[in-house]
Amino acid sequence: MCKFLLLTLFTIVPVFAEPAQEIVHPERIIQCLKNKNTSALSVLTYINPYYLRGDFNGNGNPDYAIRVRSNKGGRGVLICSDSGKVFLLGMGIGGGQFSDMPEDNFLAPHWEVITKREVVDLKAFQNNVPKPVPSTKGEAIAMIWEDGISLIYWDGTAFKWAGSKE
Repeated sequence: MCKFLLLTLFTIVPVFAEPAQEIVHPERIIQCLKNKNTSALSVLTYINPYYLRGDFNGNGNPDYAIRVRSNKGGRGVLICSDSGKVFLLGMGIGGGQFSDMPEDNFLAPHWEVITKREVVDLKAFQNNVPKPVPSTKGEAIAMIWEDGISLIYWDGTAFKWAGSKE
């Protein structure tokens, strides 16, 4: 009986155990994560998509945005530009908060890339969008909550935050 139980346990376990799947990043993200300024970061993959691809600086080439966590526990967004420049938004890096969210907790449950035209179209909405709607050089990242949309965008010199809080 004991041998049967032991045999049964070993034959059942493989049915329920799946091998861990390795996440394969696009090459630009791999290179971005090798930067000396990003070595203390880990990629947050629990939200799908965990990265976005868009032309954030408006030069016609794709850039990437990745959700990350620092070893100190802060969360933010890492932008890997097409030129190889790395921008870390949030987590108190750079001397202050990036957003207007309490404790700089600006990672929404949903995010997506929106075009320059879609940013301009936000002006038609009275509530729950950034006021004023910013002028962007390229596509923007929309952080979407149940009660509003905030934007991460490039203004020509730096990434900026446009919150929907009034």
